[in-house]
Amino acid sequence: MWQVDLERDARPEGLCLLSASEHARAQRFVFEPDRQRYLRAHAALHTLLDAALPDQHRQDTEFELGPWGKPRLRHARRLHFNLSHSGARALVAISTDAEVGVDVEVLRTVPEMADLAQMVFSSSEHAQWASTPSALRELAFLRCWTRKEAVVKALGNGLLVDLPSIDVGTGCDNRRVLVETTAGEQAALDLRSLALPSGAVGALARRAAVEPIGQEQREKFDA
Repeated sequence: MWQVDLERDARPEGLCLLSASEHARAQRFVFEPDRQRYLRAHAALHTLLDAALPDQHRQDTEFELGPWGKPRLRHARRLHFNLSHSGARALVAISTDAEVGVDVEVLRTVPEMADLAQMVFSSSEHAQWASTPSALRELAFLRCWTRKEAVVKALGNGLLVDLPSIDVGTGCDNRRVLVETTAGEQAALDLRSLALPSGAVGALARRAAVEPIGQEQREKFDA
């Protein structure tokens, strides 16, 4: 997992790897700082993926969409990845053995916070959030939000998931999350919050076998 400072990390060598659709999307941003952050985040993603590819596929980071719309590499489907960016921060997760999801949010005021919490939090999460001191409530909300988003992105089929049924908590604990989609699939994911510079919160989720996690797997995940 990599952290990227979108104000400083330009990675111009990665811009040539972006697709025409990525360049076109960048042009749709109204404000130039947003456009540059998008380009830098995607340039970082392509650069890191290119470094992870076997030699025969170097410089070939072309994406395609999976069955549920999650991007994947057209010529190296065993290399799993995910990107998230918020403000001037970006996170890139790459895995060779399991689907991953990552999410980052810059701490900020969330005007619709109470309504969103009612809509997407589980009853347990909502109770934890509601009992949080008001000065820390936005932090607790965004921490829970990033944890839930990371799980959904690792699943790759967010439209088939009942968000309140995914209980990730508002804290920073590592945990195994079991999810049943509306399609009847059961999935297990290892989830942890990330230690980021002050001013941002983030989370990483990785698909795992449904059976209970063993000590060897836990040590690998926590490494």
